[in-house]
Parts: sequence; structure tokens; C-alpha cells
Amino acid sequence: VLLGVTRQLVGEPWTGARPFAYCGSLLNLDHAWLGGDWSFLRNCLSAIGNMLVALGARGIVGVDMLVRDGECWLIEINPRYPASAELIEHQLGESMIGIHVNACNEMLPQSASPRLRRAMAKAVLFAHRKFTVDAQFHAWLFERRLAVGGDLADIPTAETRIAVGEPILTALTANESDPLSVLQARFDEIRARIDYSML
Repeated sequence: VLLGVTRQLVGEPWTGARPFAYCGSLLNLDHAWLGGDWSFLRNCLSAIGNMLVALGARGIVGVDMLVRDGECWLIEINPRYPASAELIEHQLGESMIGIHVNACNEMLPQSASPRLRRAMAKAVLFAHRKFTVDAQFHAWLFERRLAVGGDLADIPTAETRIAVGEPILTALTANESDPLSVLQARFDEIRARIDYSML
């Protein structure tokens, strides 16, 4: 059963991620990043799904693929809760772990795709400088956590030491028009606050 398709964000400079490092996911319902050929991807996923069934896979399985120029390359199969599942879970309002447990007991869900009604994205912010999370910055993050435009997760505790290139936190948004720009603006705001706290 296909629960959803997301585009993986890799090495995006605005997140501070290293080249080729995972830094987020985009659940975009128009699949414009596929060049509009949803049927092509559906055929690829169907073939992979048949293979997983033949191998006896149960529960939630994440599949990473490279899709380009009408071709599909399977990168890896992750028989676990994948990072992008969080976006689908937010949309469905259902626990993906619950879906996983039910699937392991042969109670398969209906396809989730018709219930996914809005674009959503998440991204990981990586440190552009070495710093220690002080109590003020920690409190500010919680104040800003539910600011207009999304949510913050994985907020570090006060006194956490973060080195250059290490992840700081994750941001999520369900902005319809341009979710990645919303996340980029939030990251710019957080970086500015880090720089201010270091003065």
C-alpha cells in the first residue's frame, strides 16, 4: 500500500548541510518535480512494492530512489520508519507506528494518497558556527516554536554544545504556496538570533 511520495532534500546550502547530506523532505502533491509524469513513478513504485511483498517485507518500508529523465534508480530500501514519514503522519493525523503495527498483523491501511490534501515540508538546520545553547536562546526557540508558518522540533536543551556542521533542530511547515521559502526564512531568523546571542 502506497502511503505517500516525498522529495528528499539533499545538500541544500540554505540548511547548512554538507554536500549529499540528507537535510529534509518535501511532500508536494502536484509532483511537479517529476516533470508531471506521475504514472511513470507509480509504475516504478508498483514494481518495487511487488518485490517487497515477494521478499516478505511487513510494516512501514521507506524506499529511496533517484528519478530523472524518465528513468528510476533504486538507491536503498529502509525497513523502518523513514524520516519523511513524519510529513505523511502530520497530514493523516494518524500514528505511522500504529499503521506499522497493524500492517505487521496483516491489517493493511487504505492508500493514503487521496487523504493528502496540502503541501508540507521539513528541513534540518545545521550550525554555521560553534556555539552553546544558552537558556535565553532555548526559551526563544520555544516561544517561536509555533510561530505562524510551521513548527520547530528536536529543539536542543540549554547548555548543549553544537559544533560547526552539526544539526541544531528541525522545522516543519504546511505552507501551501512555497513551503521551502518559509523554512528558509525561519532558518535565516534562527541564524541571526544565534549570531546576536554570540555578541
